[in-house]
Amino acid sequence: MIASMLGTFEKSVKVFIKQPVLLVIPFFPAVVSLASWLIAQSAIKGYLNNAHSGIIVTLFHFVTLFSYILFSSILIIFIESYYKKIPFFEAFHDIYSKALEIVAACFAISVTIEIGLKLFVLPGLVVIFFSLFIIPFMVIGKLSIMRSVRMSIYLSKKYWETVLMYAIVLIALSVIVGGIFSILGVAGNFIATWIIYGYSASVLLNIYLLLQDKYGLFIYES
Repeated sequence: MIASMLGTFEKSVKVFIKQPVLLVIPFFPAVVSLASWLIAQSAIKGYLNNAHSGIIVTLFHFVTLFSYILFSSILIIFIESYYKKIPFFEAFHDIYSKALEIVAACFAISVTIEIGLKLFVLPGLVVIFFSLFIIPFMVIGKLSIMRSVRMSIYLSKKYWETVLMYAIVLIALSVIVGGIFSILGVAGNFIATWIIYGYSASVLLNIYLLLQDKYGLFIYES
């Protein structure tokens, strides 16, 4: 288990070392995250009236979440194409017909998570856990939204110990990276967000591929 975990995290780093152009993709949600944070800070400090500040903060938190999930799906497509040694845009073209469905899925996931987080946080965390693999199932497994939802729940529930362990380690790494770069102020937080966004999407894909390889072609299970 430990060896597999170390191998997965190492593989998730190497893909960016060998293909640094992939770092362009998580740059965009990092920019959205920074802009949302700055607007939220303005709202909190009273530049917006109290009646609207809470709505504004929630709205931009949702926009940040949506942009992260959407660009993560694009990054997953490109990383998988790198593993398969096929041109990036050829891989993107293969999934083009499902583009609207993927965007709709990203939107629905973001809304559900945001609502869950507002309901005492725990429901949101549960939604995050069981929705982790929806996008990989859609962009790699080429499954429909509803099929991907069912398979993501199935996978997260059946292998919950493995998924939870990876999630805990990834959160710990994110906290460490965030803490290190926080000494640089806003610029450091932006760089940390950029790194975390890209790396977390890469780890998620590699967990998906690891479970698929280790436990068989579960995407065809009922």
